[in-house]
Amino acid sequence: MTQRLIVPRRLAHKGENTAGGVGCLFEDALPLPAAVLKRSALAHNRAWMRRFLAETGVQLCPHGKTTMSPQLFQMQLDDGAWGITAATAHHVRVYAAFGVKRILLANQLIGAGNIAAIAGLLNADPGLQVVVQVDSVAGVAQLAEGLRAGGFAGTLPVLIELGIGGKRTGVRDHATGLALLQALVGERARLRWAGVTLYEGVVKYSDPAAEPLLDDLYQRALALFEAGLQVSPPGAEPLLLSAGGSVFFDKAAAFLGRVAQGRSVVPLLRCGCYLTSDASFYQRATAALQQRAPQFQKLGDFLPALEVWTHVQSVPEPGLVVAALGKRDISYDLEPPRVLWWCRRGASVQAAPADMQVTALFDQHAVLSVAADHGLQVGDLLGFGMAHPCTTFDKWRRIAVVDDGYRVVDTVDTFF
Repeated sequence: MTQRLIVPRRLAHKGENTAGGVGCLFEDALPLPAAVLKRSALAHNRAWMRRFLAETGVQLCPHGKTTMSPQLFQMQLDDGAWGITAATAHHVRVYAAFGVKRILLANQLIGAGNIAAIAGLLNADPGLQVVVQVDSVAGVAQLAEGLRAGGFAGTLPVLIELGIGGKRTGVRDHATGLALLQALVGERARLRWAGVTLYEGVVKYSDPAAEPLLDDLYQRALALFEAGLQVSPPGAEPLLLSAGGSVFFDKAAAFLGRVAQGRSVVPLLRCGCYLTSDASFYQRATAALQQRAPQFQKLGDFLPALEVWTHVQSVPEPGLVVAALGKRDISYDLEPPRVLWWCRRGASVQAAPADMQVTALFDQHAVLSVAADHGLQVGDLLGFGMAHPCTTFDKWRRIAVVDDGYRVVDTVDTFF
């Protein structure tokens, strides 16, 4: 049965908007800048991922940090997600507050306060399942001690994380992995080895060495997984094998499916950005995926679902326009935002010219380089896309959901 979350009360109903106006962005009744989610793009991306999972036989535990929105979590759970992935103890607390029952903490749970918070949640709700990961014996010791101090009487499932040298977290060699397995066995009163996890998103898809690096990572993960079966045989619960950011999830799915075949293993992808995609970085990453794995070309592309709209604020000189939007409103951690659309109040939306480029982004101002005959006027509306939606979501407490005519049909809330 699909899990139903406790979601916030909607502030907007079909055909209405949060400003009490006519409900259409292009009537200029909404306070701008404003982030919007395109309902049809969300539906397309959800269907894309459902087909991908059906073809590969893996399961999805999407990363919730992308949106931190219980309404969007519900969409993913409705699509059959195993659970929701978290990055911090705070995320786990937020998810649990809204009723998520399976949470994979894809990060090291370090620090007495963080461990106590998780122990408290588990003590309060026996139906809650939290899975954590470790990459050091010191981390195992901290976990066991923190759970004891927190009065946790159960056993916490723990994944051993593998990593790539010079990158982020994760054990670098097989010997360290074996030592972690032994450490978990030594703390079996509080901790249970539950499988292996990795994150390949630390490798750039454009790096010529990407595939050899990932293949080596997968081979090390398989070797440690098989060693774990000997050191700590699985009990009644199936083991977990987890991988996947939003770039190489084709390779991750192939690895997970191969290892899980014929075993009592739950193969979990952790993609989060697929739901909204973006207007540049993930578009190129998906094109690279389809070049690597042509069998998925039939699924088409992900569609950018998240946009930020604002006004032309100033046209101070030829070839330069200033929009009322900045770093407080839209992400600029990978690439500058892209102007996707423009329209005049009451008119039809048009694709922005390709030569309309963001050249500088301040706190609340975007400087655009435009053609001399651009025709933009103060008060015109501009729609922006971005690279990496995560750091746009965290700037908005409430986001309007719009139909293809940019009429507000719903809202979602975020809890960063």
